[in-house]
Amino acid sequence: SLYYQPLTGYYLTIPQFRRSGIPHQSASVQIIKAAQRYDGATRSTLVSNQSCEVWFAETTVKLTPKTTAPKIQSQRIRIACAKNESQSFQLVVRPKRQLALTGIRVGDLNDGSSRISSDFVSVQAVEYVPIRKPSNFTPIRYLGLIGDPLVPVASAELSPERGNQIYWVTVQVAPEVAAGTYKGTVKILFKDRTPLAVPIHLTVYDFELPEYSGLQASLDADFFQRRYEDDDTII
Repeated sequence: SLYYQPLTGYYLTIPQFRRSGIPHQSASVQIIKAAQRYDGATRSTLVSNQSCEVWFAETTVKLTPKTTAPKIQSQRIRIACAKNESQSFQLVVRPKRQLALTGIRVGDLNDGSSRISSDFVSVQAVEYVPIRKPSNFTPIRYLGLIGDPLVPVASAELSPERGNQIYWVTVQVAPEVAAGTYKGTVKILFKDRTPLAVPIHLTVYDFELPEYSGLQASLDADFFQRRYEDDDTII
């Protein structure tokens, strides 16, 4: 039998659909050139000076110590969420020389009439874990260090050899927060150096998410959906 299977297919099964014969259409390669990278708005460089580069990355971006700073430039961090929701982002410090980073500080966020206290902003450091064996579930074949676990923030000695230092920042928006654009500053603190200040703009939408979601989802970490016989629960 000859059949088509998606590239990321893992549990191979013979499909139910059939064709009466092999299609007569054909295709040929016209041009071969390097693939173009498209990051969209998932990351942008915020600061670039003689000491370091500081840049923003969405939470969906997987980072390594050697991930280069994006070419897209931005004057500020921009995030958005609904009321009763949390929104996170990654702040990356890529050193060009030896630096002693002592911490990350985020102040209150204000829209002119309302305030989100810094008590509702948390910062964690992103540690690296080694990937020594490729996954069977993805066509990506990356081996090396990749950012994954979140740990408490501590002083860090940065160097070009060690590469990117990543921080995971989360803003919690309470249900009673008024809609609007809240502005504040993220400060990167160094020993014996002037802190770097990066503006942050948070847009809070004029609707509230429920405390509990009624969405059913498959959370069993595999490709099978199993149902209980007495109800429609998906696990």
